[in-house]
Amino acid sequence: MRVLALLALALSGCLFSPNLGDGAIACSDDGACPPGQLCGSDDRCHKDALGVGGNGGSDAAVPCVPLSCGDLRKDCGPVDDGCGHTLDCGSCMAPATCGGSGTPGMCGCRAKSCGEQGKNCGAVADGCGVTVSCGACTAPNTCGGGGPANVCGCTPKTCASLGANCGTVPDGCGGTLSCGQAGGCPVGQTCGGGGTANVCAVGVCSPTNCAAQGKNCGDISNGCSSTIQCGSCTAPQTCGGGGAANVCGCTPKTCSALGQSCGMAADGCGHMIDCGACAWPQSCGGGGETTACGCTPTTCAAQAKDCGRMPDGCNGVVSCGGGCSGNRVCVANVCTKKGTCTPFADCAAAGKSCGVISDGCADILRCGACTGSMKCVNNVCQ
Repeated sequence: MRVLALLALALSGCLFSPNLGDGAIACSDDGACPPGQLCGSDDRCHKDALGVGGNGGSDAAVPCVPLSCGDLRKDCGPVDDGCGHTLDCGSCMAPATCGGSGTPGMCGCRAKSCGEQGKNCGAVADGCGVTVSCGACTAPNTCGGGGPANVCGCTPKTCASLGANCGTVPDGCGGTLSCGQAGGCPVGQTCGGGGTANVCAVGVCSPTNCAAQGKNCGDISNGCSSTIQCGSCTAPQTCGGGGAANVCGCTPKTCSALGQSCGMAADGCGHMIDCGACAWPQSCGGGGETTACGCTPTTCAAQAKDCGRMPDGCNGVVSCGGGCSGNRVCVANVCTKKGTCTPFADCAAAGKSCGVISDGCADILRCGACTGSMKCVNNVCQ
């Protein structure tokens, strides 16, 4: 009979289910308790949501505070509010597009550099409503001189275009042309004899020289029937680099031509130029592009934070979750067992006067902007 009873019990599918009374077991190290119980301030699990000591030290009921588009520093498209809902942050006005500058959720336009457009001289539109200078050309090249617009180049001249019918003459692009007639100039004429170089005429031609022409590099005509070499230049100067043909020189590049908006840069002529500083919290290269101002927001994971809201380091806000479970309290955005935290009453109490700062516990404080000529640096107007 006893065997039959045990068999019946087994067939009934009954399972062992201990009765966990109020305060019968201790909370785990992270404040966790069995389902239906909460960790109290005595580190015991209680059925009563109030536990021992009023609220049992639990802040599990702290709601998730949704972030606004402004908090997230987003101004377009759909974004998560940090609490599982989607925000519509609007649209952008052309030429800007949502994420166009590389930052999701931000209206922007990625300006195309001169190099990306295959341009190296003159004024060029960057695709974002701004005209930039792509620099100047080194003689004998001119901007568009080879055909394509805003590209340094040179189209060689011909004997006919120069009106030359004898001797050799520079082609205007660093080469020479032979313009001689079969048999040379007619009897009684000489090349350049009439005073015009490389043209047959009656008279005697007197050759010129580099010094007389104020030239110090490259090939020039000698005024009669041949060319003469006027030397070479020492870097960073180039022949015609200052804008005058066959004269050594160098035209320094600007920050705009270099596509640089901050920091120091070489001007191509042996000098350094200052392309400016960035306004905090941006820094030169801070957004990933070494020659531009930017700021890369931090993350909760990178800062080892797991609760509340915190500044993202770029004057924005990032959500690290809601409240903490069990008997843990959010202290400086970290769930701390049996912790305590008193938030700063205001920005002044934290010694800050601008931007977004932590309140020291689980939220942020907005300290506003600086007035007049003062600038915000490390959340202090100065």
